[in-house]
Amino acid sequence: VANLPLAEVSALRLRQGQGGEEAPHTDWRIPTLKQALTTAKDRILVNLDVKAEVRDQSYFVARSLGVTDQVLIKMSLASPNETNLREMAFFGNTHFMPIIREENGDLQQQVLNFVTIKPVAFEVIYENEGELSTACATATAIRGRCWVNTMWERLSPGHSDDLSVLDPENHWGHLVRLGIDMIQTDRPSALIDYLSDTGLRAR
Repeated sequence: VANLPLAEVSALRLRQGQGGEEAPHTDWRIPTLKQALTTAKDRILVNLDVKAEVRDQSYFVARSLGVTDQVLIKMSLASPNETNLREMAFFGNTHFMPIIREENGDLQQQVLNFVTIKPVAFEVIYENEGELSTACATATAIRGRCWVNTMWERLSPGHSDDLSVLDPENHWGHLVRLGIDMIQTDRPSALIDYLSDTGLRAR
């Protein structure tokens, strides 16, 4: 894709489902970041999951459209001292969320490492639910939110989307009871229905 001109990429149409040669084409095309953010403006928060090579470019697109207050930029960091975070163009101008991982040490301590930064949220990649719960409680205490990605089993062991849609109370609900208050999912309608039915989200 990187070697194709924009006009050629923009002319492509997505296929249904998981794609493949047998899947019929849809009417959906591939938007530019500018087009996507323009559509999102004044409507939703955008998780701008961009890598270092294009992070500044992406931030400047958001700034040019006046949507920096609707953009969440995240980075995998156990501590703000690991990088020149404060010198990055987006820092202090958008919502920021560090991604913390149990493999990098105690999750609660990683949350505390950011106490002076005051991120809006922490994405927690965990194995031990006790550590997850403690980290979430600590994030709440410093007025941050706690985010878990249930799209894949490796990011939310035992509580993936595939399991959650079949038994939301014992998976999404279990995570909520552990202190999670932001869930990334590929099944948003099912999650919204569950949260609404249980009174965890206003209709």
